[in-house]
Amino acid sequence: MVATTALSIRVMNAIVGIASPAQVLWLGLFTRNPGLEGDQSSEVNYGSYVRQPALFQLPTGIPDSLERTMLNNTMTFPRITSALMGNLDTFEIRFFGIMTSQALGSGDMLVTGEFINPLILQINDSPTLLAGDIALRVSGTFGMTIMDDILNHIRGQALPSRGNLQVGLFDGDPRINGTELSGGGYFKQNITMSDRLGATPWGDPPGTEIANIALVDFRFPQGNWGIWSHTALYSGTTIVDVAPRGISRLLNQQINPRIPPGGYKMRFI
Repeated sequence: MVATTALSIRVMNAIVGIASPAQVLWLGLFTRNPGLEGDQSSEVNYGSYVRQPALFQLPTGIPDSLERTMLNNTMTFPRITSALMGNLDTFEIRFFGIMTSQALGSGDMLVTGEFINPLILQINDSPTLLAGDIALRVSGTFGMTIMDDILNHIRGQALPSRGNLQVGLFDGDPRINGTELSGGGYFKQNITMSDRLGATPWGDPPGTEIANIALVDFRFPQGNWGIWSHTALYSGTTIVDVAPRGISRLLNQQINPRIPPGGYKMRFI
């Protein structure tokens, strides 16, 4: 699975508090890789071809795998009854895309990917994707709920807002039993994330990366807080993202943990 620029912007927007609505999504077939920008110029164009509803099962995952997976249901495209692309006897379909519109050449492409086994098509074939032919996976630093949010959005559900962000300090990854630091004076701090600092975007393309726009200051501990190995972004009780530190550090009265502007960055592509 490759998240396009359009999906990355939606995910970053959701994290800073801007939801994306539920909508029917459509799956199309492509002869070339649409890439991060979701180029639709190589979509199949035989006479009876039409995009099909993107039908996927619920996301699943193995505990502690830090990955969520979603498999497709069976999808069948119309039978090829007219001339193939370029009047060829056969042609090969290697890529798919998931878009926000059924009309060819329109809508945002949110996801693209390559088939393990290309579809070889001839006249009178009905291109068919069997259940499990497409496996969409999200992994990395996102919290598991956010991974499910992303996959469910590809199933057509709304991508919910995850604003009111706070940041906490942890010994270990909180997604797999890491523990939050504690002690005198410790508590999570509010953090404001944005896709730009002033007029300057963090990411390229703009909107694909967010970061904190102001200093986050935990102040000096009033005792021994423990080992700081991970920083975690929260929305309420939901883990949004986890960032491991390059070097773990013991936090005590002599250390003032701070995150400078731009010090906590997130991106999806």
